[in-house]
Amino acid sequence: MKGSYWPMVWPSPEAVRLTIDTAGSVLGLPVLQNEADLPQVTFPDAEKAPHAPFTVLKEPNVTRSMTTDIASDRVSFTVDRDDGLIRLDDIGTEIGLTKRKTQWVNRRGHPEPAAEVVTTRLFRRKGWDARLETKVTMTSDQSHFHMTAELKAFRDGQTFATREWHQSIPREGV
Repeated sequence: MKGSYWPMVWPSPEAVRLTIDTAGSVLGLPVLQNEADLPQVTFPDAEKAPHAPFTVLKEPNVTRSMTTDIASDRVSFTVDRDDGLIRLDDIGTEIGLTKRKTQWVNRRGHPEPAAEVVTTRLFRRKGWDARLETKVTMTSDQSHFHMTAELKAFRDGQTFATREWHQSIPREGV
């Protein structure tokens, strides 16, 4: 994990050593001397449709946590997002979303880092109940990123469709 900006940047598969010769290096950056000659830029107000009337049935909530398992030296970062539950008053449809995003890495580099996002989206109204559950996982080894995804669709609490995807993408120096 050293040398990375995890969880924003995936750790390198190998330790990286970078040496900069400060005596022989130059960094040139443009400097704006005067703003007076710059054209004025203005943007019109954004156009948007009015919100449909809705009722909040459950308030949204977000929690974040970071834990370290001392025995395994594994660090986990989790964001639990619950958008709550609303009802669109004009049509009586209830809409909800929950999402758990977890990323973990072992500070010794083994096992390799991983990320997982689990989402549940629901839509229901009188006589109708639909739910989608998804899970996307990314892991890596020395040469590839490995992606898996699962989708489950439910109608009235019963599974009616499932799908899985698996793909490996070469790291190519990343």
